[in-house]
Formats: sequence, C-alpha cells, structure tokens
Amino acid sequence: ELNLERNGVDGTAAYYLAPGIVASKTLITLQLSHNPLAHLGATELANVIRGNKTVRTLRVLRGGFSRTAEHVLQMAFSSNDTLIDFNDIVVSGRISVDLSGRQIGNRRQWLYGGRLGLHEIGFLADRLNDTDRLFDVTRRCAALNVENNEIDGQGAGVLCEGLRHNTTVATARLGNNAGMGDAGAEAIAALLAFNTGIYDLEVAKCGFTRVGERCIAKVIAAGSVMETSGVKSNTTLATLNNITVRSTTTIDISGRPGWLESRYGQRIGLHEAAFLGNRVRSDVTAYDVRLKSLKAERNGMDAEACSEVMDGVAANGTLVELQLSHNPLE
Repeated sequence: ELNLERNGVDGTAAYYLAPGIVASKTLITLQLSHNPLAHLGATELANVIRGNKTVRTLRVLRGGFSRTAEHVLQMAFSSNDTLIDFNDIVVSGRISVDLSGRQIGNRRQWLYGGRLGLHEIGFLADRLNDTDRLFDVTRRCAALNVENNEIDGQGAGVLCEGLRHNTTVATARLGNNAGMGDAGAEAIAALLAFNTGIYDLEVAKCGFTRVGERCIAKVIAAGSVMETSGVKSNTTLATLNNITVRSTTTIDISGRPGWLESRYGQRIGLHEAAFLGNRVRSDVTAYDVRLKSLKAERNGMDAEACSEVMDGVAANGTLVELQLSHNPLE
C-alpha cells in the first residue's frame, strides 16, 4: 500500500513516480487524493492504469483534473482488468451500485468534489460492460443509481455505452442530471434500442427539450405514430419515470401530486406519453395489459403527446375509464 494523499504531488512528481508503480508487482492500494496532479499527472496515471497489473484500489479524488485530463483517464480503463475500486466506486460483486448525490452533504462535497467526473463515469461504464470480461463477478449488478451527479451529455454518452453492453442491470436511475440535455437523450435512446435487460428506467429532470424527448419516444413507441422505418424499438422496458402499465389496473398520474411532482415534474413529456400509449396496447401479449382506468389530467399534455396516448388507447381492449381534462390538447 502506498499513501501519498495531501502531499502536494504535482504532474512533474507523478512523472517520476509512475514508472516505479508500473513496474511494481506487489502494490495493491494506491492513494493520491488531494494533490495538484492536473493534466500531466492524469497522463502519468493513465500510463499506470494501463501498465500496472496488481493495483486493485486507486484513489485520485480532487486531483485538479480538467475535463480533458478526465478524458485521458477515462480512455485508459479499457486496458485494465485488475482495478476494482476507483475513487470509492466498486462494481465487481455488487448487486446494487448507488452513487446518487455525491455532492450532497458537506463531507461528500469536500471528499468527492460535488460531481461524478468523466474519468469516474468512464470507470463505471467500463466495469458495467460485461462483454468479454475475464472475471464473472462483474455480472451481478442489477441496480444502478447515479442521480444528482451533474452528469452532462458527454458523460451520459460514456455511461450509456457501457450499459449497452451490460446484461444484468434491470433498474437504472439517471434522473436529476439537468446537464444531459438532448445529447444525453440521444445516448439514452441508443441504449434502449440495444439493451433489452433494463426494465425500470428513470430519466426525469435531465434537461431534455422536445427534440430529445422525441429521440427516446421513437425507440419506445413500437407500432405507434412515432415509429419510422429503420428505428429499432424497445418492447422490454416496463417502467419509465414511475409510470408502469404492465399488470396494472389503474393509473392515476394527474398533476403528479405530492412527491411525484417534485421528483418528476407535473408535465408529461413526449417520451413518457409515447411509453404510456405504447404499453396500453392490448394487441401485444408481452405487455400483459389489464388497465381499466387511466387518469392523466393537468399534465401539460399537448396535441402531439395526446396522439401518442390515443394511438395506444385505440388498440386497447380493457380500458373503461379515460380522463384527460385540463390539458392543452388544442
């Protein structure tokens, strides 16, 4: 074990330190947090990650990395199969990985820097990618929570790429990362097009515009008016932003009262409308539709979103009550 935290180790010092660490055959734990490593330090650490085959725990929290430096580190993890714990992020052998709100609380703010960095997202994504892994312990993670971590569109793209090649995660909570925007929506749409293992997805308050919502809607809405030729469709997702149709007899999301409004917002997005409309179709046996009552009043649903819901309702043979009042349907 080597601990050099809070010792003013900069990029130049890392330059001289790295070759020895790469050559080490005994080092298991390396701690370099709270040092001004910056870009040069990140480059040397990337060489360590690629070259050392014994280190299992690495901590480089608050290393003064720029976005470019984080990217340099992110690219190194695909060449390493021995590192298990990076900045307190562990996937191997875990059923649930909960990294939500790393910026919440004074100690967490001081320790983690208030966000999930691109290098940390890169490590997480690489370890979630269970394709051709040398060890099967990575094939256990069933739930992932990265809410409230200031993940932007680039970070969402890296994370979703890892999840695209994952076969175990069934629940993914990516909400309250407003910086994702439409770039994040495109990454999520690509994820849903290829991953058939995720059954519960939360992407609320991620800064999507109508363009981003439409990207996700196209993938979700198999057989709906949104579907276009060449667009792969997702038919396995059972819950989107706490909206579940499968095996449910009553759905009441009118105004999303109480904690639902604070978590998901009152408005129903186009992607949510497409999901709701598609999953109420009785002609798809796999959906197990038993819905009797659907209430979606005061949800800011416009004509385009309403058409998504109505397309599904037209193919439903169980619904007896439908309430859509107080929506700007036009």
